Amino acid sequence: MLRRFSATAYNTAGKKRSLPKPSILFESNHLLALNKPAGWRSIPNDGQDDGKCLLQYCLQQHTFLRPLHRLDQPCTGVLLYGKSSKSASRIQSQWQQVHKSYFVVVARDDWQRHLSPSQQAWTELRGAEQRRNSPNRRETSRTGPTRGASVIMKPILSSKTLSLHDTRQKISALRYRTMFLSKQSPVVVLEVETNNGSKHVIRSLLACHGCPLVGDLRYGAPRALPDASVALHARRLYLPEEKIVLNLSQRTFVAPIPTNWSAWFGCREADLLKRESPSLEHPRSDSEQGESP
Repeated sequence: MLRRFSATAYNTAGKKRSLPKPSILFESNHLLALNKPAGWRSIPNDGQDDGKCLLQYCLQQHTFLRPLHRLDQPCTGVLLYGKSSKSASRIQSQWQQVHKSYFVVVARDDWQRHLSPSQQAWTELRGAEQRRNSPNRRETSRTGPTRGASVIMKPILSSKTLSLHDTRQKISALRYRTMFLSKQSPVVVLEVETNNGSKHVIRSLLACHGCPLVGDLRYGAPRALPDASVALHARRLYLPEEKIVLNLSQRTFVAPIPTNWSAWFGCREADLLKRESPSLEHPRSDSEQGESP
């Protein structure tokens, strides 16, 4: 059973706010695994304390926590913190062996037009990062102006489009498969795995292939979700315990999807469990690394 923090979150003015509380997926002497709701930042933002930093919130009940990776503020799912410098260092030293999977929601029209409709096989998408806009630059998408750093990705449609001599190109890839076709809403839920943890890699890569995530105004979604979240959920994370040697009683951490996905998309936890991969316990290539979607 999931446990939730009992403390009430406050902003700097001492007023209560309405951000959902994180659920504890796992806790030991070495590790804290949370299901992060939308709206929380993983780490402090330029020293500002507006009551929306999950690390600062959790430190109200813990003497030491070190974030092991990040999730974007509007996204949800598994987030790990080391509870000692020793455990954090051991996990981070083996982070290339950590495996993660995500659920994302895209518009059905975009899915049918730009992606493979297969509900069985995995399909790969690739892209080359062109540049990153400054976080202070005001950008304009088809949904209007936004603020913050964005990743500009160019789709790679075949191996012929790769410039083998251009070392400036940063190539990213993901693979996806269809998990759920909603009867209630014109959307599709995909399971996604990626070969690296570069900033916004899933969001920018799907968007450059014509499939921005539902609610992702920064990358071209036509409208926001009611809670301003982006439909990207860090579903599962697998730790190679035999290499970390922390005697963890649990290696795979699974975060249930946001409850509002049922109301918005007609998608329930049970719908995804039927088709989910049985295990994440397999190695990744040397090029794989992890940070944030």
